[in-house]
Amino acid sequence: MEIPQDRIHKNSNIKLFISTLMVLGVVMLFLLPNHSESNHLPSAFVEDGRIAEKIPIFGHLKAETERSIIPKISGTVVNKHFRPGDIVEPDSVILTLSNINVDQEFVEANMLLMSAEANIKELESELLSQQRKLRNQISMTESQLALANVELEAKEKLFKDKIISQLDLKKAQLVAKQAKLEAQLAKEEAQDFEQLRLAKLAVANARREQANARLDVARTNKENLLISAGMKGVIQNLDSHIKVGEWLDSGKSLGSVAQSDALYAEVKVIASYASSLEKGQQVILNIKGEFAEGEVTHIEPNVVDNQIQVYVKPRELPNTARLNIEVSGNIILVDKHAVVVSRPDYVESGQAIQGLWVFDEHGELVKREAHLGLITKDQIEIISGLMPGERVALTLSGESHG
Repeated sequence: MEIPQDRIHKNSNIKLFISTLMVLGVVMLFLLPNHSESNHLPSAFVEDGRIAEKIPIFGHLKAETERSIIPKISGTVVNKHFRPGDIVEPDSVILTLSNINVDQEFVEANMLLMSAEANIKELESELLSQQRKLRNQISMTESQLALANVELEAKEKLFKDKIISQLDLKKAQLVAKQAKLEAQLAKEEAQDFEQLRLAKLAVANARREQANARLDVARTNKENLLISAGMKGVIQNLDSHIKVGEWLDSGKSLGSVAQSDALYAEVKVIASYASSLEKGQQVILNIKGEFAEGEVTHIEPNVVDNQIQVYVKPRELPNTARLNIEVSGNIILVDKHAVVVSRPDYVESGQAIQGLWVFDEHGELVKREAHLGLITKDQIEIISGLMPGERVALTLSGESHG
């Protein structure tokens, strides 16, 4: 008996359908979490907390102010008083130099000033003596004028009474006139002398000021042989080749002094974070195990070796802060209150709606669609879909977590 061909074809389709269902079942068994082992998967509870997005940083503490150590005058090194790392005050002498020409100039300038001052005293004495003579001369001529006037008055009376002749009266008038001229001449000489006296004193004082200025320059040069720190801080570096007896030229930088009580952090940031950086962002610095808050004060515009240089000003430095020590930390982009959970390894960045595997009331894993907000390396923010207290599987493979 012959079996119809359409029946055979129908039976084949049924077998193919059943086989497909069996394959799909096996695949689903592999894909779906093993519920008998689900309770052993790493998990975390959804909770009310905080979530932060951070940029890692690393760098060193630097001084806000740094002053170069530069000799202002050439000389031979006599002594080295400090070394790199030593703490110095503004008047601390780092190097002592000697220069015979500077010493000689100082002596000569000092002697020149002493000579100028002695000349002024001598001149003042001479001028005072001449001034006294002129004053005496004025007094004498005024006395002679007064006497001549008295005699003239007497002779005028005698002439009126016709006791003396007109000739005697003329003589008395001439004597009085001459006495008046001599008195006037004495006063003019005194006035001319006063102008001469002031001129001579001005010239002498100018010479003294010139000598004083020369001495100031010589004294400054001598003081500059003592190379001081000029500010409170730490000797940052000092040319190690400097030896006693070596000649140093003026203007050559020998090192620097850095202000130790005003530091900032010079840190590096990976260039991929460039678009997220802004001045004023909050920073947490780790300074030898102690934490300090600060803010971004400057961002360099150029990328060097795939890094951006950022300057951070700490609000208050801990006791562990030292110049040039290494620091690390984070720039805080976001720090807010949120419903959060530890980030599962199957959550992808950049997707707002994702499925999370959640333990139900029976301890079974179920997939729940959730609206996610901020996704960081360690946490995810739950906008909706899950509630605080719910338990989320952090991985679907126990082997991946050992």
